[in-house]
Amino acid sequence: MKEFLTFISILISCMSINGQRVSEAEIAIEASFIAANQKKIIGKYDEAAKIYLKILEQDPVNAVVWYDLARVYHSSKKLDEAIKSAQKAVRYAPDNTWFKLTLAQFQIENLEFQVAGKHFGEIAKQTGDRDIYQRWARALIEGKKYPAAISVMNRMDVRFGRNESRSDDKIELYLAMDDKKSAIAELKTWIDENPKEIYFLTKIGKFYSFVENKKKAINTFEKVLDRDPNNGDAMLALQKLKGSKGGDTKDKISSLIYSKSISVDFKVKALMPTVVSAKVEEVESILPLTNHLATTYVDHPQAQALNADALYLTGDFESAQQFYIRTLALEKSNYLVWDQLLSIYEISGNKNELSDLAEEALDYFPNQGGPYYYLAKASYFQNDFKEAVKLLSEASIIGGSNNFLRSKIAVLNALILDAEGSTDGAITMLESLNSEDPIISEMIGDFYIKIDRKEEASEAFSKAIKQGGDKERIKQKIQSI
Repeated sequence: MKEFLTFISILISCMSINGQRVSEAEIAIEASFIAANQKKIIGKYDEAAKIYLKILEQDPVNAVVWYDLARVYHSSKKLDEAIKSAQKAVRYAPDNTWFKLTLAQFQIENLEFQVAGKHFGEIAKQTGDRDIYQRWARALIEGKKYPAAISVMNRMDVRFGRNESRSDDKIELYLAMDDKKSAIAELKTWIDENPKEIYFLTKIGKFYSFVENKKKAINTFEKVLDRDPNNGDAMLALQKLKGSKGGDTKDKISSLIYSKSISVDFKVKALMPTVVSAKVEEVESILPLTNHLATTYVDHPQAQALNADALYLTGDFESAQQFYIRTLALEKSNYLVWDQLLSIYEISGNKNELSDLAEEALDYFPNQGGPYYYLAKASYFQNDFKEAVKLLSEASIIGGSNNFLRSKIAVLNALILDAEGSTDGAITMLESLNSEDPIISEMIGDFYIKIDRKEEASEAFSKAIKQGGDKERIKQKIQSI
């Protein structure tokens, strides 16, 4: 208190020295303002607001106090009150850019994009600040005023120079307005400015692909290959556009894989779509290429994993296992590789390796449900049903949002119930899931066969076929009933 009185005395003294007279009311306002700021600093926003409002009763046109009150309301999550107070700060200090900028930001938070955009526009014209121009355009975009946003970005091009990221934003807006013609014109300006740059020619080819103008896309990528025969982007795009049955495209992809001038990362990228498609005949056709990558780039984990995936999809689990092991020796951060290798051990019934690998996976991925499931499966193989049920509970808690894992957990729980002599319980549990998984429907049919309820078994098998199960295998089961 003593220090505060000293401060006031000094303030009065200084003003007297300058020939100015300060009223007691003005001194009281100054003291209140300081007290309010202290409350604001320590987070007592309601108390600070009360003090600011008291000051405004005496000085209702004080823009600084209205601004500080707006900030206090904002900190208190009272957005409507913050906006009203900020509007008054701007009214009483119309030339203060910071007050207006704060008001615009509050309005953005309140989804008042149009009026916020107007404020950002006024500030941008006043200051010429690039960031404010960007915020102006963004407010217009959020308010779905796309033509106006494009107009602002065109101004930025003139004022600050063209920018590819900004150009991409304009193209997205043109597409949102279904104006492909303007989007293409925007892309072509880059080609006109950079006629020797293949990058932009490739980019417009990708755009034609995106808007499904196949003919122009193929024509553009062929122009790229005329200028750069080893251009990987163009080769990969033409493979997709022409389809994998095109011999010429296959030859180009094969040439890409065996090329010494193209990176292994791009080669993996070129083959990935075929493996991801999971069509066995297509995957089989590229096995020589995935094997070439894996045996040529032995220290590249993605090349090993790609070959392992291709082998897995074609049913060669033994070979896939070896390449998954090689992948993990190089890199342990990809959980999907662990999961694939664990599934191979599960299929083969290799309980010891399944248990050991699942324990190791758990060290790296404690927040994945899969390792708990595989540990449960290993316990099931060892007839330790109590431990298996406990681990399945953990798997369900941690990985419950994964529908595929949930189905596997349900199947294993049913197998445990059946092994413990409660086939009826297994059926009841599986039927309660109302699952669309054909594996579960087929298993229900298997259990009904086991307890000699043939009609229900036939119904379950038929349901499994409708859900996309293995038609030939399930039909054989129906015929054997």
